[in-house]
Amino acid sequence: GSLAEIRAALGGKDPVLSKLALITTIKEGVYKHRLILDCRVSGVNYHAVKTERVLLPSAWDIVHDTLAMYAKLKPGEILRYMVCDYRDAFFMLPLWAGECRYCVAYYKGHYYAWDRIVQGSINGPPTYGRLAALTGRMGQSLADTTEQRTQIYVDDPATVTRGTPERCDRLSARLILLWLCLG
Repeated sequence: GSLAEIRAALGGKDPVLSKLALITTIKEGVYKHRLILDCRVSGVNYHAVKTERVLLPSAWDIVHDTLAMYAKLKPGEILRYMVCDYRDAFFMLPLWAGECRYCVAYYKGHYYAWDRIVQGSINGPPTYGRLAALTGRMGQSLADTTEQRTQIYVDDPATVTRGTPERCDRLSARLILLWLCLG
């Protein structure tokens, strides 16, 4: 929109502009485009206070979970792995209205304002990390840790499940349904 429209949407305040960056990756012939709002260059990140950081599980955590469950395998049981992807994970979280003025870009004569957590903001990853941790804990509460364990790798939860094939299907379906209900 126009500057007047953006100011009106921001309650009369001036926007703080950031540059846009488009990151394109190709994986197995599939293009993935990620729009980044460069809050570092604009100085927005400099004024933000970062009070925490996200500690991600290592690859060894899922290996440890596998070994712990393998030791409990009974006849007729299997181990099954499931890796999912939370689509547009960062954009699931709304911004506090007072922060929207810091998530604005100007491109080809138009202003664009975000009302969601953006990639490129210093506190985006920790904020999303809190949601991912909560989602992981909620999912883990659905099953005993001797049957199913989940490690959250940013927006890709990796789960190992132990049981009969039917039990593994049931536990995995329950977990996926929770994630779908959460959005």
